[in-house]
Amino acid sequence: MNKIKQCIMLIITLLFIAGCDELITGDSVELNQQPKLTASHTQNTGSQGPTITGTRQMTIAVGEQLDLLTGVQAIDPEDGDITDRISVDNSNVNLTIPGHYLVTYMVSDSDGNLTTAYTLVEVEEHENTKPIIVGVSKIQVGLGETPDLLDGIRASDLEDGDLTDQITINDQNVDINQKGSYLISYTVTDTAGDSRTEYTIVEVVSDVSDHAPTITGINAITLTVTDTPRDPSVLETDLLYNISATDPEDGDLTKEIVVNYSMLDQTTPGTYLIHYQVEDGDGHKTTVPTLVTVVNSKETNLDSTIPPVITGVQDFMVTVGSDLPNLLEGVTAIDNSDGDLTSDIIINKNNLDLNTVGVYMITYEVTDSDGNLGKAVALVRVYDELTTTNQTSIVQTVETVYDGIVGVTNTQSGQIASTGSGVVYKQDGNDYYIVTNHHVVDGAESVEIVYKDLRYQVGELLGSDAKTDLAVIRITTTKDLPVLNMRDTSTLKLGETAIAIGSPLGFEYYGSVTTGVISGLDRYVAVDTDNDGQVDTESVLIQHDVAISPGNSGGALIDQNGNLIGINVLKIVEEKVSNMGFAIPIRTVKRVVSDIEMYGSVQRAYLGIMATDVSALIDDPNYSIPSDITSGVYIETVQTDTAAAKAQLQVGDIIVGLDQYEIDSMRKLKSVLEYYRPGDQALITYNRNGVEDSVYVLFK
Repeated sequence: MNKIKQCIMLIITLLFIAGCDELITGDSVELNQQPKLTASHTQNTGSQGPTITGTRQMTIAVGEQLDLLTGVQAIDPEDGDITDRISVDNSNVNLTIPGHYLVTYMVSDSDGNLTTAYTLVEVEEHENTKPIIVGVSKIQVGLGETPDLLDGIRASDLEDGDLTDQITINDQNVDINQKGSYLISYTVTDTAGDSRTEYTIVEVVSDVSDHAPTITGINAITLTVTDTPRDPSVLETDLLYNISATDPEDGDLTKEIVVNYSMLDQTTPGTYLIHYQVEDGDGHKTTVPTLVTVVNSKETNLDSTIPPVITGVQDFMVTVGSDLPNLLEGVTAIDNSDGDLTSDIIINKNNLDLNTVGVYMITYEVTDSDGNLGKAVALVRVYDELTTTNQTSIVQTVETVYDGIVGVTNTQSGQIASTGSGVVYKQDGNDYYIVTNHHVVDGAESVEIVYKDLRYQVGELLGSDAKTDLAVIRITTTKDLPVLNMRDTSTLKLGETAIAIGSPLGFEYYGSVTTGVISGLDRYVAVDTDNDGQVDTESVLIQHDVAISPGNSGGALIDQNGNLIGINVLKIVEEKVSNMGFAIPIRTVKRVVSDIEMYGSVQRAYLGIMATDVSALIDDPNYSIPSDITSGVYIETVQTDTAAAKAQLQVGDIIVGLDQYEIDSMRKLKSVLEYYRPGDQALITYNRNGVEDSVYVLFK
């Protein structure tokens, strides 16, 4: 049996992406500011291709030598070590100019299978590298209360490390005895003399539960000087980007925000104060100031690195043989420097075939004057008229829940160590709770939630559980995110439609949708949770044939009505195996997330016995197993001062039931015990000397 477990364990791949190389520089940075990296990709000719390992993001100073092959290795199942065949394309790397450059690794085996991997090289002037400050957000306090302005704020530098204790705060104009909104700044300077300043608002209210509306998303803004003022509609679009307003009674007031920029001179470099104001139906007004810095284009790196943003992209459904609809209807592209770039959008239709049923991805691209590329993707579903009803139902379901499945990043040592997916399962006011996999966030110094516009928000990791491979993240946002309903999976049937939503291979394929059916229920799968080569636990999972890939970990498995039925966790990877994916059932998810919310960890019931499967002992002359007992667990040891001892269970007793569950093996007993917590009571049915009896146990 152990050999079988080890074989299963060896072919299981946990579905997350490790080593994604986006660099986090703040709470509101777009993940698409830098080139997107994908996992290694194999163009397969039929046999399993080689694997490239050891690629990593590199940061070097201008003029330094670049070593791209140290630690990089290529292994092929048939050819063995083919590291010497790796070719590297670094033709676009300029070691004399600071910037981010994409490097490509390629290797082919003797069967012609080509594998490609990527990494990112950052060339920088070390002496000009600024420290970063993270955790800055709006602060609200009641009259007379003294806020902790450093709560959650930290600063670090690539060379100096942690600089949190060097942060200085300019809060001279804050009057905690007078209602209003006050601008404060945080500044930190590294040993090289480079400084960074971040701004936020301290809002003093009569009571922290005051019903005035709230404006969020405001940060300091940098604009490039222009010869003539920008068109008001373009300027206001820039100033209002990602700004939102909500009111406890009136709800979303974002469209009611008015920005006052009368003091802003776009033609003269300098720093100017602007105000955002919103008023609710009861006449409560909220005004929030921020600073706009107007600079010459050569004086800033901020504006020159932010790509244009494409909005309004939507998926399409067309019947086989029909014409393609207007793909640009409602789509716009806005750049912070160039303004409206909608007319410059280019659509890449890739392999779209309107004469063949299938789902195709198209790409929208636009490049600004600084060479920054903005991208967005959409799906075109080509369907047969006979399947219109079913397809429409699935499309409507996906549209309903789509924004409730998000991306998740795991940041360690200032870099993204892994990415996966997460599902919104609960809302409490502006607090949203997201479930993902433990292995997605394991070891994280911080976690971030990534939305479909590829913007991210720092989240709070409430806790995680390695045994069930689940974790809970909490975020606070005014976004209106759908909360997925958890379905009782005891009603799940074989052959039911199953839909997976997640971000395979990183966020370039954010929110991918795949469909299939439920293939199996209550599948026992051996899992190595700590990657030490040994089976740590057996998980009871749902089997499905929905296509999932690395990055789907923590993503949703839903039914055709949009109910959450599982959290995708792993797949079996073997040359002869196709589409064997597994998801954690909702009955497990519910218990684990409830415990993590309440206790920060999972509370497990402990019975206090050591036992063996009866089926393994029937023919053993050292054991007296009644002839009519063919399954159950034989108690070998009862530990003192445990639930089993207090219930007076004895060595030789055979447990055959626990409450309504039939116990035929140790793995069934272990899986059923997962439903109980310390303090719960359960009825154990057992056989003692050929007589069946039952007793209540109180779990510790």
